[in-house]
Amino acid sequence: MTFTELYVETANLAQLVSDRGRPRHVNKRDDTVLCDVGGRRLTNVAILLALGCLGVRLVTGATPAIVEMVRPVAVPLAFAAAATSMLGSLYYSEVAGFDPCHKCWQQRAMMYPAAVILGFALLARHAVARQVAVGIALALALVGVVISTLHRFEQQFPDSANGACDISNPCSGRYVNEFGFITIPTMAWVGFGLIIVFAALSLFTSPTTDA
Repeated sequence: MTFTELYVETANLAQLVSDRGRPRHVNKRDDTVLCDVGGRRLTNVAILLALGCLGVRLVTGATPAIVEMVRPVAVPLAFAAAATSMLGSLYYSEVAGFDPCHKCWQQRAMMYPAAVILGFALLARHAVARQVAVGIALALALVGVVISTLHRFEQQFPDSANGACDISNPCSGRYVNEFGFITIPTMAWVGFGLIIVFAALSLFTSPTTDA
């Protein structure tokens, strides 16, 4: 599979997921909230899933040719994942009116600096400065993916909550529940995972040279 074919596949997936967005009735049950998530809000899911397919392809079945094509744009792709996640979280809190829980703020504390630092990496003229910035973003993403995993686990098993979250805004609540499993920490997990994949690709792979 060529890089162009892979791009077409991810673009088609993004369009498919975006087209699935339809108005839904709000249903509050215990601490679970199923919200009206239309097509515009699903754009975030579509972008992250499309990038996720690219990341999974790179990890599980990428040929050296694909890795070589993606490696030069690994930092921009990592920045795109971080920026999409950051803007999406701001949309949910500032536009949709979803109140971030304690673990949401912890994930923001990892994602927002990672987006800024990766933006700096894009502008850095010196390779060493760029590598240091990408390395810091990688470290932040590694911490963030752990927090996202714990948050998703708490959503799935509310009884596992350790009492760190506000009772009036529990971490186990679901403002978004697309396809029965895609929640806000799920999207954050994908975002952090993509940063890890692309940052590692930038840091730990070298351009091939012909003999």
